[in-house]
Amino acid sequence: MRKIKLFQLMFFSNIKLMFIKFLNLNSVSYNYLSFINPKLKINIIGKRAKLTIGKKARIESGGSLRVSNGYISLGDFVDFKENTVIEANKGTVKIGNSVFLNRNCSIISCERIEIGEGTSLGANVLIYDHDHIYVREGSQPWNEIKSSPVIIGKNVWIGANTVILRGTKIGDNAVIAAGSVIKGEIPSHTLAYQERNTVFKEIS
Repeated sequence: MRKIKLFQLMFFSNIKLMFIKFLNLNSVSYNYLSFINPKLKINIIGKRAKLTIGKKARIESGGSLRVSNGYISLGDFVDFKENTVIEANKGTVKIGNSVFLNRNCSIISCERIEIGEGTSLGANVLIYDHDHIYVREGSQPWNEIKSSPVIIGKNVWIGANTVILRGTKIGDNAVIAAGSVIKGEIPSHTLAYQERNTVFKEIS
């Protein structure tokens, strides 16, 4: 029974990818042994957009892959759980082999985001290589951004609910504790966490 379900998933996955490739010609490259949930949203926008999916990739439903004049490259054996969102808005997202993304992760690039092979992300991890420009007075220029690359090494563990901001570089085999907000450089073989104090106050 499980083999039949697996075959059905592979069949409908390939039908979806074949249709997307037909519509976008040379912009999409994939391996027929990948398992892409048919309900996954895939948007290819612009002549310079490119999407590459390696062999035996597994991407669950509820999320999306969106390439807008950018480039998304997914390695072999990647495993993305439900509601994963990856976007390249004139930027590049490069994800290495055997990377695991738990539920509700978002990776949004306007410049460059790289994740090395064997790295795992807990649930609800957010990665951005850009932020919006803020001015002290007057109307906010929300359409203007500043960006710098995010580079995450190999075999990194990133705990749930972590936010990784632009300009971050994380070395190989590092561990980022759950609930962290990370910006800057984290050396290899390092545990990064942020101390917090819980305050109790009597309600009057």
